[in-house]
This record gives sequence, structure tokens and C-alpha cells, in this order.
Amino acid sequence: FTPVYPYYDDVAAPIDACDEICKTKPQGYQLFIKSMLFQFFFILDNRCRNLTPPPKNKNTIDKMRIVLKYVENNYPEKITIADIAEVAGFSESHFMRYFKETMGTSFIDYLKDYRLTMAARLLQSSDNAIIDIASEVGFDNISYFNRAFKAKYGVSPRNYRS
Repeated sequence: FTPVYPYYDDVAAPIDACDEICKTKPQGYQLFIKSMLFQFFFILDNRCRNLTPPPKNKNTIDKMRIVLKYVENNYPEKITIADIAEVAGFSESHFMRYFKETMGTSFIDYLKDYRLTMAARLLQSSDNAIIDIASEVGFDNISYFNRAFKAKYGVSPRNYRS
């Protein structure tokens, strides 16, 4: 489900709200999450039931699975557009267009977001230094990591951890 679908924002809003409340976990937050999930399912059932997905052939889906699996297995390493285009069997320019059309975001933004998600998990589950976590998930520059993390989560990695 990508931004190319109508009602994408309506569907994403309850999920985003759940993510936000889980940052502070006020009393009764579980009830809020339940209500947002009901809203999410209502929107899917009411507005999105008859939407047809953008046309994709089986080959396109299979190639995207390969690309996403490659990212999952190699995100800590340096991944260039040339590397990932070769994995998908495309030229660099064709791959960038293909990825954007299929996923609704650029590959670079997807990779950065994936790495930040992995960093957030490590911040919550380990006591490793922030600079080590940044390096572990593929960020070579700690100041860029801090800026990107704050842009995604609204707080610094240190504040996110606490």
C-alpha cells in the first residue's frame, strides 16, 4: 500500500497515531491503539475494498522481493544504486524509476528509512553506544545519522532511547 493509492493518507494516519502514542505510553494508551486499529480497518473496509492495485506483473513483484530481501540482508553495508540495480537486473536509471513507481519512494529514501528503523530497534534493545549503533546500521557519519533520526522520529537518538 503506497502513496499512489487514493486514501493512502487516511489509512496511514491511524498507524502513525499509534506510533506517536507509543513513544510516551500514557495511561490507557492501549485503548487508544485499539480505537486507531478499528479506525484503520473501517477505512480499509469502507473505502479501499474495491480499489484495484496498480498493474504489476509477476516478474515486477518477484524482482522487488529480491531487492527488498537484499536490503534486509545487506543494509549495514554500503549499497550503491549500481549494486542494487545489478541485483534487480536493470540499468541504474531504469532501476530508480522502477523502484519509485513500485514503492512510492526513492530507493535512497527507502534504504535510509530502513536503516533508521533498525537503529531505533537497537536503541531500545541494546546498551551499545549511539555511534556504534549508527555504524552497525550503515551510517558512516554520526551527525547525518542524528539529523536523519530526529527528522524521522522527532527526537534525538539519545532522547529516543530514554
